[in-house]
Amino acid sequence: MGYRARAAWLVVAAAVMAAGTAVGQEDGGQRLAPGKLLIAAPEMQDPNFAQTVVLLVKYGDSGSVGIVLNRKTKAPLARVFDLARGAPNAADPVYAGGPVEEGGVLALLRAQTRPEGAEKVFGDVYLVKTRALLDKTVKEGKTAAEFRVYLGYGGWGPGQLEAERDMGAWRVLAGKDGLVFDDDPASEWERLKALSETQIAGLQRGPGR
Repeated sequence: MGYRARAAWLVVAAAVMAAGTAVGQEDGGQRLAPGKLLIAAPEMQDPNFAQTVVLLVKYGDSGSVGIVLNRKTKAPLARVFDLARGAPNAADPVYAGGPVEEGGVLALLRAQTRPEGAEKVFGDVYLVKTRALLDKTVKEGKTAAEFRVYLGYGGWGPGQLEAERDMGAWRVLAGKDGLVFDDDPASEWERLKALSETQIAGLQRGPGR
C-alpha cells in the first residue's frame, strides 16, 4: 500500500493546489478562509461529514478544499510508508481526511518557518505539497504533535460550501495550531461544538447584552 499511496499523493496535491486563490469574503463570525475550522452541526446528515471538524486549506472562487481532522483510522504510518518498527512515529495513526481521493495522501506539518515544499495554511501550520518533503518529514520521525497524514480530503465546488454554511450545516471557528494537532481527536467535535454554540449565543445577544 505504501507505494500506491505515495504515488497517488501527487495527484491529490495537484488537486488541492488548484482549488483557487483565497478570497476575503466578509460574513461576520462565519467568514470562510484558509485556516478556518468547519464544525459540523449536530443535524448534519451526510455520513462523510457528520460529527467532523474540518480544516479549510484552500478557499477561492473555483472551490474549497478541507481536511477532516478528527477521524483517526486504525492504520499506522508504518503501513502507508516503509518505516522500521522501531521508528518513533511508526505507530502514529493515519487519519481519514475526507471522501475525495481516499487512496491519496495529504499531510499537515507544524513548523516555525516555512519548509521548502510546503504551503502555509495559517500560523505555524503548513500543507506538505511535494513528495520530497513528505518523505523527508516521515523519515525524520516527527510525532503526531507536529505532523499528521490524511487519506483523502473534502472538496466543494464554487458557492457550495457557502450555501451549506448559510443553511446551518457548518459552524465556523478560527483555527489554532493546537486544534489542528489536537491530542484527543475523538472528543474534538464535542468540545468545538460546545464552543461554537457559545460563540453563536454571544453574537445573538450582541454587545452589552
